[in-house]
Amino acid sequence: MTQLPIPDPQALAHSQQLQQLIIEQIGAADGWISFGHFMNLALYAPGLGYYAAGARKFGSAGDFVTAPEMTGLFGQTVAAQVREIMLLSARQIIEVGAGSGRLAADLLLELERLDCLPDQYAILDLSADLRQRQQETIAKAAPHLLDRVVWLDRLPETFSGVVLANELLDALPAEVVAWRENGIFNRGVAVDAAGCFTWSERPASGALLLIDYGFPQREFYHQQRGRGTLMCHYRHHAHPDPFYLPGLQDVTVHVDFTAIIAAAHGAGLALLGYTNQGQFLLNCG
Repeated sequence: MTQLPIPDPQALAHSQQLQQLIIEQIGAADGWISFGHFMNLALYAPGLGYYAAGARKFGSAGDFVTAPEMTGLFGQTVAAQVREIMLLSARQIIEVGAGSGRLAADLLLELERLDCLPDQYAILDLSADLRQRQQETIAKAAPHLLDRVVWLDRLPETFSGVVLANELLDALPAEVVAWRENGIFNRGVAVDAAGCFTWSERPASGALLLIDYGFPQREFYHQQRGRGTLMCHYRHHAHPDPFYLPGLQDVTVHVDFTAIIAAAHGAGLALLGYTNQGQFLLNCG
């Protein structure tokens, strides 16, 4: 890990504070927590987790770049699909996990050009820091449309319109499992004698929902994918060590889209389409 950028003292102290919190949680759980629990703390621990603290995540000054940050064409193209859905449903949008607010701003401007502005554009984001940045982004790019935007603490009981999420599923806490000669094991996190995080396996029990990013099930569980899909991002460096500077790096896994669809079916929803991002953008013009 020596090739990764070195954090400044303040950032390092922040990570060490989060590490201590995780160590305490491991101790309180008899020396072992699931990786899903570790990932949830690393990303969302109040005031300390990657998405719950104030560090910049998106763009050249952050750790990774998403499609809306690269070009306004992404939001303009997605607007064609959003417009079609709203005309069939209602002129309401909820964006879950809106990042910097760039996609919201681009969507609103393009929907205005298409004469199909939503009556309300709601953003559901748990990070107070990101909420502030979203408001600043929209106020700068589309100040005359800011009064249409509201921020939610939870999903409404009923809703008609479009629920939109860009690169959200990959940031949901996931479990890690391993196939061994004597069965399936749940990979969790423990603390070694030196006080460092280490993998620790326990026999899997009950049902595990594997939330991942990028493949249908037949590809996700292919025998050639022997090393899994776990990946971390720190200052535009991708690497596989989730224990490096918790709270300062993104921890991501791929989505098992088949499992997502199965869960949707169980909730009474139907699959209307499935394709990759490139084909989706082409289909939208």
